[in-house]
Amino acid sequence: MVKYFQGAAFYLFFYLILGLINSLIMYAGVKLLHITPTIILGFLIFLTIFVLFFGFKKSIEVIFGIRSEDKRIILAWIIQFITFIVLSSFIEIQISKFISKVKLFQILSVFINFTIFFITYWLSVKVIVMREKLEVG
Repeated sequence: MVKYFQGAAFYLFFYLILGLINSLIMYAGVKLLHITPTIILGFLIFLTIFVLFFGFKKSIEVIFGIRSEDKRIILAWIIQFITFIVLSSFIEIQISKFISKVKLFQILSVFINFTIFFITYWLSVKVIVMREKLEVG
């Protein structure tokens, strides 16, 4: 289980760096180059997809020492990415109905996102990439 935490942390590092780079590109493009944000977002979407897939693949190679087939890693990454977004959005929407304090919701949202990110990473790597069966009970 520790390897999954390490892999997820390694992958989250790519998210952090990518967020900083995307912010810098957006700021520089709009403020310094006077480019329309829509054009910059079009570029950033492709950059984000490429970097996140590369980060997912590298986290599996570095932490687990697995050089799996690209189609298995692509499938695992797509499932992890979509499941993470759908689950975290759904849970945040449901919880927002009960929490009225903004700061409390923001703090809770961070923990929810980290938890869901780890669970989706763990499931996609374990089931799809490593082909292990889940033991229930």
